Amino acid sequence: MSLLPIRTSIPIEPWEPTTITPLGDAIHSMTPMRGIGANTALRDARLLCQALTAGGDPVAAIGGYERRMREYGFAAVRDSLQAAEQFVGENAVARLGFKTFLRTAQRVPSLRAKAFG
Repeated sequence: MSLLPIRTSIPIEPWEPTTITPLGDAIHSMTPMRGIGANTALRDARLLCQALTAGGDPVAAIGGYERRMREYGFAAVRDSLQAAEQFVGENAVARLGFKTFLRTAQRVPSLRAKAFG
C-alpha cells in the first residue's frame, strides 16, 4: 500500500490557436475514478485528426478542435473529480451508494455502457 497524491486540472481560459495543441493529460488530467481519462484522450486524437484532414487552414482547424475539446474535456474532469469526492467523502451513505452503483454497472453491461460510454 502506498499513498500517492491525485491531482486534477482546472478549466482555463481559451487561448489563441497555433500549430501546437495539447491533448489528453497535457490539457485535462483527471482522477482515475471514472476510468475515462484514456477515452477522453482518444476522443481528442480522433477530433484533432478529423479537423486536420478536413482541409482548410490548419490553425483554424486546431482552433475548432480546441474549442470542442475544452467543453467535453473539462466536463469529464469535473465528473471524475465529483466521483472521487463521493468515493472518499465522509458521507457514508453517499460512499455506499457510489460503490453499489459501480458494482451494479460492472454486472449490467447496458448500464455500464450508458454510464461510462
